Amino acid sequence: MIAAVLVEIGKPLEIIADIISQPLRDGQVKVKMIYSGLCRSQLMEIDGFRGEDKFLPHLLGHEGVGIVLEIGKLVTRVKPKDQVVLSWIRGEGLSEPGAIYKSKKGVLNSGPVVTLCSEAIVSESRVYKLDHEVPLPVAAILGCAVATGAGVAINFQNEIRDKIALVNGLGGVGVNTLLMAKNFNPKLIIASDIDRNKLNVAQQLGFTNLVDLTTIDLKSQVDKLTYGAGIDIAFDSSGSVAGIENAFDVLNKNGLLVFSSHPKYGEFMKIDPFELINGKKIIGSWGGGLPLEETLKTVLPFYLKNLLNLDSLISDVFPLSRVNEAIELMRLGKILRPVISIE
Repeated sequence: MIAAVLVEIGKPLEIIADIISQPLRDGQVKVKMIYSGLCRSQLMEIDGFRGEDKFLPHLLGHEGVGIVLEIGKLVTRVKPKDQVVLSWIRGEGLSEPGAIYKSKKGVLNSGPVVTLCSEAIVSESRVYKLDHEVPLPVAAILGCAVATGAGVAINFQNEIRDKIALVNGLGGVGVNTLLMAKNFNPKLIIASDIDRNKLNVAQQLGFTNLVDLTTIDLKSQVDKLTYGAGIDIAFDSSGSVAGIENAFDVLNKNGLLVFSSHPKYGEFMKIDPFELINGKKIIGSWGGGLPLEETLKTVLPFYLKNLLNLDSLISDVFPLSRVNEAIELMRLGKILRPVISIE
């Protein structure tokens, strides 16, 4: 098999073509990969911003779509020839540690899910049988960007309905939060980012209350748009400590901030504890806060009814041989959500 492998932090991925996988354990599934998504969390992993990496060299990939080739003895949720979505978010089924691979470079590690490879050995709990007709490049981003971004909006739909909402940070996760939140009828929804290109994407999707943080501060614009009422619920996926702090700052006295972003390892945020005592709330969300099955069973009907425009989120499709080019363009903010074609 062939795979994109992280050999050294801060260096381009190496395409290794002589990889040999080991026999399946009881709770594992072997998948022929078709497409893989590429998310900012993986960029942080490549750049060393998620702390010490004790498993180098290792395979990568958190979301994708493929066809089941083989299943372990105890696997019951999928069978060979099933089309499946792969995700880092744990779902139903057995959970196994990552597989070990061999190559001329020696032993290669992997986690419970990998997707940037021609054949992935993954845990049963990281695959979801796809029974709907969904374009495969779109299916490739269901496991991370959509599951996290749309999932967090689903999880807090009651807090969104008839309230003033903010989505701060419009990468793959943030745009999905924005799109799904719209379906829960907020009184007003505001979107903000430091990247004009991402704001343009939101505008093309029909959103009008946009804040360009390079030209105006968030608080003054929120005060203007809400007539001083402030934000009832804010979602932050900016990936920065400053973004979380700014989103917290614009909440009204009873507002809630939910952040699903992942700032650099070792950074800390500062908030006024008196504001917490006075009624503001802040919580983190891991992968949207819902099991993978629950999120996708809710998301897919919205997509199939044209109420969730996921097709517009696919920036470009790159072959696996150009994965480092896609990574660099994403790092520079020139593309939103690249998809890697494995075949």
